[in-house]
Amino acid sequence: MLVEEFKINLMEDGKSNCIIQSYVRDISGFLKYISRMGIEFD
Repeated sequence: MLVEEFKINLMEDGKSNCIIQSYVRDISGFLKYISRMGIEFD
């Protein structure tokens, strides 16, 4: 899954847990939004 890969990349880059949680929440919300708009994103 794209979000999980992104999370792993952030962890490997040494980002803090707070930053990781924030980014993952934001990206997940964005992906849900574009899905509702009928836009496919892989």
